[in-house]
Amino acid sequence: MNSLLTDAIRPDFNAITMADFEPAVEQVLAENRQLIAELIEQGADTWESLAFKLEEADDRLNKVWSVISHYNSVLNSDELREIYKRLIALLTDYNTEMGQNIQLYEAYQRLADSADFETLSQAQKQSIKHILRSFKLSGVALQAKAKAEYSELKKKLSSLSNAFSENVLDATQAWTWHVEDKADLPGLPESTLQLLASLAKENGYDSGYLLTLDAPCYLPVMTYCDDAAIREKIYQAFMTRASDQGPHAGQWDNTQTIHEILVARQALAKLLSFDNFAEKSLATKMAGSVDEVVEFLEQLAEKAGDVAQKEFEELKAFARSISGQDELNIWDSAYYAEKLKQQRFDISQEALRPYFPVPVVLKIRT
Repeated sequence: MNSLLTDAIRPDFNAITMADFEPAVEQVLAENRQLIAELIEQGADTWESLAFKLEEADDRLNKVWSVISHYNSVLNSDELREIYKRLIALLTDYNTEMGQNIQLYEAYQRLADSADFETLSQAQKQSIKHILRSFKLSGVALQAKAKAEYSELKKKLSSLSNAFSENVLDATQAWTWHVEDKADLPGLPESTLQLLASLAKENGYDSGYLLTLDAPCYLPVMTYCDDAAIREKIYQAFMTRASDQGPHAGQWDNTQTIHEILVARQALAKLLSFDNFAEKSLATKMAGSVDEVVEFLEQLAEKAGDVAQKEFEELKAFARSISGQDELNIWDSAYYAEKLKQQRFDISQEALRPYFPVPVVLKIRT
């Protein structure tokens, strides 16, 4: 049996392989399509006969896809990228197909208009309202030509978003810095040094430490490394990934990709009769308008600005008392914030580390 299609509470990562991915998604999509066709044929239009069954079907698909997405994030490879691209295309087609299924939409509308709707719980009513809203945002009311245009835009956006992520990942993985002597990495916790030493060996170095831009390396360096030059170097590399700046300027540059995403989003919004993509985005959020969001952000900045400036000056004064430097660079803030926390509260992130490995957390939970 396909390891992705079990009813286990947690994925069995020891049993799952990439060979499971495509068959699992294809099977779930086929079963979902068959279920929808049967429900439409039966005239299902109650919570139990329609909404609940489709929620179960969506949940099964989400469980399968979340595992595949996780693998793509943490074990990315050329083979997995090709599989992932094919599966994204399948999912995009499926979601567009379901979102524009007028018979399915009418079944949900009958449920919303029925006398039984008032007997549902508030959560169930809200779920139905959100589903009907999703149909409209998927272009269910569009004419055939516009529906085809919507489908092409969704495919393009899926492809562009995936390309954006791949560029960031490639840029992240491309940058490394080998340091031979432990003394050149002052302040790093022993757990981080062990990680960097293992990374060096995995990448063919006989000794030393390999710095990367992955979070398990980047965050400890920014937080604990006593050498400001090292913090600056890794910060600049991290913040300029996939751009026209930094150590890999122009490689994996996402500038054009971002432009194309913005153009496609605007076209999609216009197709659905919104003035811009911000309005479309707000259709599923609490804020009533773009102006309302801007006003909120401006008020937030005004109310928080003085406090933030006070805290920054406090941190800057603390840094000055330790290092004597007048300016607090952005790559210094996490470092001195950690020092200040240790001084005030006698606690550090490293002290908390032993309490949060997965086996310990699961043991406490059970």
